[in-house]
Amino acid sequence: DQAHPSPDHLKRAVLLTIFALSWASSILAWGLLEWLGRSSPVLRLVFGLNVIFHPMMAAVVWRRLLPPMIVDVSCLGFASAICGGCMAFRFYVPAGASIDLLALYVWIPIIYVFAFTLPDLRWSLRLSVANLALFGAISLPFLLRNITLPEANATIQLHLASGVLTAALYFFSSHVQRFQIARLTGEEFARLANTDELTQLAN
Repeated sequence: DQAHPSPDHLKRAVLLTIFALSWASSILAWGLLEWLGRSSPVLRLVFGLNVIFHPMMAAVVWRRLLPPMIVDVSCLGFASAICGGCMAFRFYVPAGASIDLLALYVWIPIIYVFAFTLPDLRWSLRLSVANLALFGAISLPFLLRNITLPEANATIQLHLASGVLTAALYFFSSHVQRFQIARLTGEEFARLANTDELTQLAN
């Protein structure tokens, strides 16, 4: 039905839009930082990976080269690796001082939101908890040594907010899933009540 595109078609269009916008924003931000003289080898690496990854995944989605679940998990893995790498560089490597920690913390919650777009709610929860554990493990040594710094407070608040967000998303998603199951069950009972199973004709 062209008036009501399928969920798979809609998600594919959304993914292609996200990849296009992410690629354009990476190019724009990279060029702006270079023009302002505020870039660094670490930032060039991060932007370079984004500039390569987004069009590559856009081609995969456009040509349907991989199953949707593999595409989703790949995107989540890439985002988690980039954010976790940036956090580690910022905390433990002098060359990472140019990374804006607060800007990074704005993007990390989006990973949890995207995780709950997966069709399997159990996988969504597992990936979200894994991300929470990953970012917690990366930041723990820094927090233990620098608990009085503003960056430590911002990091603790990030982890707390991420935990609350994961719980809220799981509750909301499970509620929606139960509603969908109940609706489908009701529709099936209505069909059985009004249809002869042998002839498939209306009663």
